[in-house]
Amino acid sequence: MNRRVLRLIEFVYWVLAASVVVLIVAGVLGFAAGNSLVTVKYLLFVVGFLLFGIGAIGIRPAPAAPHKEKRFSPESKSPSGFETWIQRLPPLNDHPLRFADRISRSWKLLVTSLIVLGVSLFLELGLGVTASAA
Repeated sequence: MNRRVLRLIEFVYWVLAASVVVLIVAGVLGFAAGNSLVTVKYLLFVVGFLLFGIGAIGIRPAPAAPHKEKRFSPESKSPSGFETWIQRLPPLNDHPLRFADRISRSWKLLVTSLIVLGVSLFLELGLGVTASAA
């Protein structure tokens, strides 16, 4: 299978799995707090905003000065357990993709943040979930 296609598949799996995890955790915490969808919406907004910031900082190019290094980056030299689990899904399990060949975590976090923020926006604009003024 083409390496570009495998990169895209791994990227989509990662982003969808991470988005689902964030949505489930926000849903459980929102309903546990008792305010249901309003709390879920605000949690999604805050987490989405934080993920966007982390992703945006991570995709910035490295400093031009050779003695300076990036101060913060979500990147690492080895895959996490989450990423290892994704590699077990078909078709990646039959065509392993080297860690160095994968799309960066920063881009994955940035796209995940857009999905999470999109769900938060949909809850507000599409479903009318707003905090009632007392």
